[in-house]
Amino acid sequence: MLTLADRLDSFKPAQAAGIAIAQRLVTDAMRSPLYVSSEPGTLKRLAQQAVVNMENPAGQLLALTAAAAPGTP
Repeated sequence: MLTLADRLDSFKPAQAAGIAIAQRLVTDAMRSPLYVSSEPGTLKRLAQQAVVNMENPAGQLLALTAAAAPGTP
């Protein structure tokens, strides 16, 4: 989480996908591991995913493609 906080506080440009992940972590009180019980490591994994996606939008695109593949004809 500290890495995420540092990245959010930096002056470097950030990709929207990473910002969206970070926003959901902070604001989604019904599902975010900040507010509800979750598997160990979930918060760390999502925070890392946010940072990676702030730097590299291709990582998010790959994740979205993989998630959409089963339902795609």
